[in-house]
Parts: sequence; C-alpha cells; structure tokens
Amino acid sequence: MTDSGGSGRGRSRGTKLITIIGNLGADPEMRYTQSGVAFTSFNVAVNDYRRGKDGQDEENTDWFRVTCWRGLAEVANNYLQRGSQVFVEGRFRTSKWTGNDGETRTSLEVDASNMQLLARSREDGGGGGGGAPPPSPAGGGGNDQVEPDDLPF
Repeated sequence: MTDSGGSGRGRSRGTKLITIIGNLGADPEMRYTQSGVAFTSFNVAVNDYRRGKDGQDEENTDWFRVTCWRGLAEVANNYLQRGSQVFVEGRFRTSKWTGNDGETRTSLEVDASNMQLLARSREDGGGGGGGAPPPSPAGGGGNDQVEPDDLPF
C-alpha cells in the first residue's frame, strides 16, 4: 500500500467552522497584502452569561480576531464601526504567542467567509446618516455589487 496523499495514514482532513454574533470593540482596520489584496481586521466581543455558585449571573466575554478578505473586506471597512453588532461565519483557529510579560497567550481567530451587519452602534443614533447598509448577507466571493432591490428601504 502506498501513501499518495502525503498526509499520513489514518489522518482525515477537517475544518473548524464557527458562527459568532457580537459587537466590535474598535473600528475595523483595512490594509493590503504586498500583492495588493485587501483585508480588514477587527475584534468582536461575544458575551455569554452563566449562573455562578452564589446564584448571581456572571458575564463571560470572549474576544475573536476576525479577518475579512477582498470584497468582504471593503464591505466590513465601509459599514462596520466600534459598537456595531455583527454576524460572522468562517474558519476558526487558535494561535499561541508569548506576551511581553513572558506569559503564553492564546488568540481566537476567524477568517470570515460571510459577514452581516446586524445593528448600528449606539454612537450614531441607531442607524441614521451612515449611508446604505451592506447587502444581506455579505459573502466572501461572487458579486460584490449592491443592487437597489437588496436594500431594506
């Protein structure tokens, strides 16, 4: 028997997909790779609540570093802002790194394949004056044009 895949025997390929809904902690940051591909990064806080031993609800917040590419990066950069509630789907991974204090840290990262703005931040009065919302849902590929029939007003 020969191993033609180079991935070893008994190993299966898999992927870790994740769906999150949360709020941006800061405005997104758009940059470009050396080859000119646009990407936008932003942090999303996802809160959950658990009842503690004392019977009180305890809030737990997880932070995810989200990266959008190409047309989705432009949509994220144009329509998201600090406090925006967003729905994100994508591939999940963790990265370990050492902080300045010598402690090992873990970051939760998502390469977005789909992103949708759910609610405007409170800072802009709940959605006034910021232009048209992005198409719903905003996918990672295909046609990045917003059609008038796609707008909710």
